Amino acid sequence: MNFDYSKRSNNIIRVNTTIVLIVLAAISLIIYYSLSILYIPQLYLSFSSEVKSQPVITGTKLSNSKVILGESFDLTITTRNHGDTADMQVVSLSFPNITSIDSIVKISDYNFTQKPVFIKVGDAVGSEYYGFDKVINAPYPSIEANSRPWHTGDYYQISIDVKPTSVGRFVIFSKTIALPHINELDHYPRFGIKDYQGEFIAVSAVDVVNK
Repeated sequence: MNFDYSKRSNNIIRVNTTIVLIVLAAISLIIYYSLSILYIPQLYLSFSSEVKSQPVITGTKLSNSKVILGESFDLTITTRNHGDTADMQVVSLSFPNITSIDSIVKISDYNFTQKPVFIKVGDAVGSEYYGFDKVINAPYPSIEANSRPWHTGDYYQISIDVKPTSVGRFVIFSKTIALPHINELDHYPRFGIKDYQGEFIAVSAVDVVNK
């Protein structure tokens, strides 16, 4: 019996070539999916982190630092976006030493594109800059105003009239957050003390005294 060794050799080469191609295809698929899952999203974030909004509270104006019980004071918060256009920017004013805004806090003026929202005690709110991906209940009331979109360089402000009903130190927390929130440049303040939402806040206070 005679064997055609050249034919057998060619078959072996074809089989080996096929195996090599299959292995290379498998390796290519593994590399592709690894990049898709691990590397490409991080690469996107690294580039997108260079294109970000920078919300800033540029002004906090109190009409008085001390008021007599029964009188009112005004607070105006002015904010700006120093970075790229944000999908939305939120300004929050919260009141940690009252349980209800009714008859105490009124909005006297604002120029946001959206109507401000009153947050009552017990309402669901986002926390730690995760928005509604991490929800908690509000232990004290607040006001949230926003504009969408918030273009580069645009100023927005809100003014409130406050009439305290008890003596002591009346405290107001303020902050602004740009969405989507990617890093620490997307909120202001960026350091200091945090509120119950685990987010940095600026503090304004007025002393309320008896006559």
